Amino acid sequence: MKNVSKIICINGLYSKKVLDNLSTKFRRSYRFKQTVYIGNAALLAERTKKRKVKTTRLTIRFKQEQYEMIADLALALDTTI
Repeated sequence: MKNVSKIICINGLYSKKVLDNLSTKFRRSYRFKQTVYIGNAALLAERTKKRKVKTTRLTIRFKQEQYEMIADLALALDTTI
């Protein structure tokens, strides 16, 4: 399960299609290769709703470069890692 989750995350980081879809929710600017997505500070941050179903946390290890890209994306979305 961790391997599949890691592959999905990494592929999403490098997918222009995924970033184009996420860009509508960017509160801060984000740069991907030669494309700069301009954030909209007026947007409200997306928050997940509490679920009554018990869930477990999944921990995934990334290389430093990938982690920094995820951190930049989380900053643009105004969420935590």
